Amino acid sequence: MSSTALLNQNLRALCRNGGLKEAIHILLTAHNSSVDSSTYYDLLQACIDQKALNEGKQIHSHINDRDFTFATHTFLQNKLINMYDKCGSLPDARNIFDSMTEPNVFSWNMIISAYRRHGFSHQAFTLFYQMQRTAVHPDQFTFSSILPVCTNAGSLKHGLQIHGRIIRCGFQSDVIVMNTLIDMYAKCGSLHKARTLFDKMPQRNIVSWTAMITGHAQIGVIGDALRFFEEMPQQDVVSWTAMIVGYAQNGLVNKALELLKQMESTGVKPDSSTFASILPACAKIGALEQGRKIHQRIVECGLFSDVVVITALIDMYAKCGNICKAQELFDEMPQRNVVSWNVMIVGYAQKGLVEKAFGDF
Repeated sequence: MSSTALLNQNLRALCRNGGLKEAIHILLTAHNSSVDSSTYYDLLQACIDQKALNEGKQIHSHINDRDFTFATHTFLQNKLINMYDKCGSLPDARNIFDSMTEPNVFSWNMIISAYRRHGFSHQAFTLFYQMQRTAVHPDQFTFSSILPVCTNAGSLKHGLQIHGRIIRCGFQSDVIVMNTLIDMYAKCGSLHKARTLFDKMPQRNIVSWTAMITGHAQIGVIGDALRFFEEMPQQDVVSWTAMIVGYAQNGLVNKALELLKQMESTGVKPDSSTFASILPACAKIGALEQGRKIHQRIVECGLFSDVVVITALIDMYAKCGNICKAQELFDEMPQRNVVSWNVMIVGYAQKGLVEKAFGDF
């Protein structure tokens, strides 16, 4: 095996086995051997997996310094956009995109999705409409990326325009696109349009049914949500969670807990999303006793180490007035994130303990 082939093999093996820093060191010191595009791809993927922005920038610089053809390689440019997006540097992702002479549909999809994930709805819409003026045709993933922007922004106007584009592009029979479209209409309050599309679908899946459940529950039509749930050919943890959350968000926490028990009796195990979704409803209505029951189920389900679940549990206790229990759970967390700290700060501030909130924390 040549030294070049051996270098690439070793770098890829290090990436797969968590040795990113060592791989970067070897990359930067191997002056007499070249690195191929597949190896760069694996290196960038390792950066994404580890949220290693600085290492990603080093790889990007190496690509530019070693071989200019790689810098204009669409395959690698798309991966660089993906890396910068997932590592939290949207401006760098946009710079890569803007430098591309011929962005393909994957490039457009990635940059639109990046703006959506970072909460920049206006820019995502602008890019989508800009794409329409190019020779690149949107695919099902383009529509699946832009429609949630309409949902998040509550923009039915944009949703209607994009629906028209979906028809013109011939994707009205694509299950993924139609599910996303139904979800957008339902969550933007246009249940009639959502139902019309749902009824016309030649085939539906769990996602289709769950979108209708969520849409009806969101506006408080809990009876219709339940009917869709009961008519489903098969329920999974996502659809059960949607119905449980529907009850909880409409103040029917006891009903939600009953459904949680029913869910488990059918053999469907609740996941972190189930608990992280129902706890804020308990916090909102001050349902401390119900929250304690959910706390017990979290322990029994072995999810007590999940950061998102425990943060939601801390928030529930804090908002229900039991700041001591919230502090106890916070102290026991093996790792904390920004949300965990914010929950405790807000909890103390709401209790009037401003010095505690901004002093100790």
